Amino acid sequence: MSVVIPMYEAGPWIAETLASVAAQTHPIHECIVVDDGSTDDGPDVVAAFAEESGFMVQLVSQANAGVSAARNAGL
Repeated sequence: MSVVIPMYEAGPWIAETLASVAAQTHPIHECIVVDDGSTDDGPDVVAAFAEESGFMVQLVSQANAGVSAARNAGL
């Protein structure tokens, strides 16, 4: 299973979101977080979560284009 998470200014809660995905009982083959031009610490939180947990997360960054464009980029 693949998980795509669009992220914009989600620094305060993205670690909780990733922890929830990592805790799923169905195996996750890939988790892609698309940063949609955030100016907060969200990308740093994602990188730190991946490093500390060992959970495989791919971070894709793009200029702000909206949630639909972020999901499409993740796909």
